[in-house]
Amino acid sequence: MDNQVIHQNRIRQIFFLLIIVFLGILLFLELYTFLPALLGAVTLYIVMRKWMFYLTEKRKWKNSFVNLLFHKTRRTLEFANSSSHS
Repeated sequence: MDNQVIHQNRIRQIFFLLIIVFLGILLFLELYTFLPALLGAVTLYIVMRKWMFYLTEKRKWKNSFVNLLFHKTRRTLEFANSSSHS
């Protein structure tokens, strides 16, 4: 009979795990629309990481100037791509 009884602690653990899984699924469903932006940001970080390090550490440029340069370059490329598709 002792093997068939589920202890109170085990029930609490299972209930807590179910709540965590439910909240994880809910969070994923609500933030699903932001997933492409997150992937784009990660991609830009990976692509520009080497140049950012080179300009700030080797050439001793200020971070704010390098960020501004990258931002303007990205906006120029977006404008060029959008005008070529029209």
